[in-house]
Amino acid sequence: MGHDLVARLTQARKTARLTQAELAERAGLSRMTVQRLEGGNLDPRLSTLQELARVLDMELHAVLVVQPDHSTAVPAMDSLGLSA
Repeated sequence: MGHDLVARLTQARKTARLTQAELAERAGLSRMTVQRLEGGNLDPRLSTLQELARVLDMELHAVLVVQPDHSTAVPAMDSLGLSA
């Protein structure tokens, strides 16, 4: 499982102030499953991700889609006083 997905799920759980055991119980999973997911040691089924997203009050695409990192983006040419 991708590091970004692991980080998003872990951060969402912590933001919701849930322990791994609490998230597991609410999602109908074992604590070990959540632990393995967050450790990057399990490739989850789509149905598992859907349930985690539901419990964490997230849209599924927010769990799956990597958001672009604009911190390393090149400034637009016009902001540099350049034109095409």
